[in-house]
Amino acid sequence: MTALEEGKILNLGGESCEIAFPAFVGSERESLAEIADSAALELSPLVGELVGRLSVELGDRQDMLFHVLWSRVIDEIWTEAWRPSSPGEEVPTVAWVVYPEHAFAVGTNYASMPGGGGVAMTWSRNFTDHLSAFPEASYELFKTAWGEPFEDAEVRAELETYGVFDASGDPRLFSFHRDERLDNVLDGMVKEYAEAVAQTFDWEEIAARLDIHPGDAYIVVLHEVAYAVFERLYRVHALEIPSLLLDGTDRTQAVRLVSLWLDEPPGPMDEAMALYMGEGWHGSEEAVAAFQEARRSDPDNVRLHWFLGLSLYDVERYGDALSVFERLVQLTAGDTDELLWHDWGRIWMGHVYDVTGDRARALASYQSVLDAEHSSGHLQMGQYNIGPVTAKQWAAERVSTPFDAAGRDKAGQQAGQRQREHDQAEDRRIAWVGSVEEYGQRAGRERCQPDPQQDADAHLDRPSPHDEAHEARGICPQGHPNAHLLSAPADGERHHTVQPDRSHQQSDEAEHHEHTSEDPEEPGLLSDHVRH
Repeated sequence: MTALEEGKILNLGGESCEIAFPAFVGSERESLAEIADSAALELSPLVGELVGRLSVELGDRQDMLFHVLWSRVIDEIWTEAWRPSSPGEEVPTVAWVVYPEHAFAVGTNYASMPGGGGVAMTWSRNFTDHLSAFPEASYELFKTAWGEPFEDAEVRAELETYGVFDASGDPRLFSFHRDERLDNVLDGMVKEYAEAVAQTFDWEEIAARLDIHPGDAYIVVLHEVAYAVFERLYRVHALEIPSLLLDGTDRTQAVRLVSLWLDEPPGPMDEAMALYMGEGWHGSEEAVAAFQEARRSDPDNVRLHWFLGLSLYDVERYGDALSVFERLVQLTAGDTDELLWHDWGRIWMGHVYDVTGDRARALASYQSVLDAEHSSGHLQMGQYNIGPVTAKQWAAERVSTPFDAAGRDKAGQQAGQRQREHDQAEDRRIAWVGSVEEYGQRAGRERCQPDPQQDADAHLDRPSPHDEAHEARGICPQGHPNAHLLSAPADGERHHTVQPDRSHQQSDEAEHHEHTSEDPEEPGLLSDHVRH
């Protein structure tokens, strides 16, 4: 019971207890449906117009209309629509349960990709198999999107089952570039829908009607409204929804549920990251060599030093790791945009000192983080069983107790194995966590490394952990593509974290392995930004 209370699942009071998150069952579910249906009646005409305009933009890729509408417009409004009612406040992170779940409920997982790009994957409780397959093939997919051949025959064979290649063997995966016409058009649509939503609701009134916090009402209701809008348009044949989302049968339709967002062509850093991620967000001598080669052409890259330092630590080249983390601290000194990496660079110097038996210097490293006047965001590194936690919190713990490398590495491996077993189970639950962090950028947002234990960006609005989320998995201010949570939600259970504006570069994130929450997350990172 104590664990459930600490995990904010239950509120305990004397001899009684109650759940600590919103749950909509029975009459509460009916009230929620009434609110959503009423709003859907008002918003459906606008969404219908967006469908028509988006159809023109997509040209011969009409098969991607629903996915792009949902993942890039409807599921991108969270910050934009929240600002008018709550200026200066961050979008809430929410977990909730709705039973029965709406028949048209869907979610999106986001993960960071090579070249600072990203992948968006739409899912429903009927189909989630692709949520692990596509991020694992990210490097090959992005090379292909930039016109390079797909070289891994084994991965190619698996992706063929998801419809990624046509009968001629040519790739069918949909992609678009940052700041080009489609990306800009979609940005405009996000603003249109967000403005309409902001004018439709009085969140204080809705919250009072549902007897929940206004922030909770905002997240829960807008998910239900989206589903109700989809149903209305689907029923009148104004919007086609891939049958795979509705019945889970035609696996080859999975290619219609995935899109790539491209920024820069994959480079040496991306090749090194592919090696690093391929080892479960752990370093190898091969990854070290690749990061060192990448550093020759980009000697001041902060993220490169971060991953190189971790890789050197993993292969027990502690002296070299210490030098790299020291350089990381130098590169980020005085840079307010890099506070997270500055603090955690110092912490990893402390880890190395602890592992090598120099407790005095370890304490000095941790204390320097505690003495800093600034604070930085949360970070999760599932591969080391760290976090999500702030730098100051972690430093305080390490002042009390030395870093236990062996124990944490074993815990991280066990957690990774549990996640792999979980992902292979037929009854996987989808994590609705919107991770927004990645080691690269998606939509102008910088993501951290995802957390292997949380391998998907998703919303908790569905039966699962929280939404999106990004993306990022690994060591990120938020959590893992990059999100950052690849498991599927239970019926009606959802999590929601908000992904920042596309123009905002995040440092508190998670969807490569370092990432924020609200997206399925990966083993390496979790920051404060999350998505639906």
